[in-house]
Amino acid sequence: MRKKAFGAAGTRVVIEELLTGPECSILAFVDRKNIYLMESAQDHKPVDDGDTGPMTGGMGAYSPAP
Repeated sequence: MRKKAFGAAGTRVVIEELLTGPECSILAFVDRKNIYLMESAQDHKPVDDGDTGPMTGGMGAYSPAP
């Protein structure tokens, strides 16, 4: 932030509350008259049993999300 590597985008910091629980993505295709929703998808998070390993960073996903 001090070096302004990202220009004006780095002039403000937003701190969010910690949100727990599952997350999913839902895509929609929209034109001027219609909205087409795709199935929900959820990506894999930490590896190993009980989600004890490192984050996978998008190694795959499953759909529909529960």
